[in-house]
Amino acid sequence: MTNSENFATELSFITNDNIRDFVSFVLNDLPDYFRHIGASTSGKYHPAYTIGEGGLIRHTKAAVAIAQDLFRADFYNFTDTDKDIVTSALILHDGLKCGMWEDRTAFNHPLLMKEFIMKKYDEYSDFREDCLTDITEIANAVASHMGKWNTSTYSDDILSVPETDIQKCVHLCDYLASRKHLIFDFDVYAEELEPKTT
Repeated sequence: MTNSENFATELSFITNDNIRDFVSFVLNDLPDYFRHIGASTSGKYHPAYTIGEGGLIRHTKAAVAIAQDLFRADFYNFTDTDKDIVTSALILHDGLKCGMWEDRTAFNHPLLMKEFIMKKYDEYSDFREDCLTDITEIANAVASHMGKWNTSTYSDDILSVPETDIQKCVHLCDYLASRKHLIFDFDVYAEELEPKTT
């Protein structure tokens, strides 16, 4: 199963066809480990359902689901494009969690993923120039998704912190999806997505 097939539901939330197709393109070019590793390579920093095989996928799906709930509650005054940017950034935010080859979390993975997104934009022949602003916003939201945890004793990199509402929303959804005391029920989530019949 490809990454875009894994995220078919989440991709369907993106209303702009061009952005959706681009996110699929980026997803399918991520390292193979993305589909297999847990959300926390040490097992310390994420809930139990995100540990082990496929855990990063489950964490990402939970973060996207939280965003959709915030949108339904009108928590932010977002346009459809803003919602597409948030959803896209969340789908891609941990795509290079372990860099290109490491066996542990790369502290600078938000920066690596931002660069990867912009590189893929340059390679994506089907993309129109007028979408560059949206892709740049997605990349910037990915780069700042760690929030205030933007420095490390193990790295000289200093990550950007969220400034816009879009960036703050991406960080909030990722943060909530990483809380150990919040358990995500994927069966109930699937039921809630099913069309209601009368």
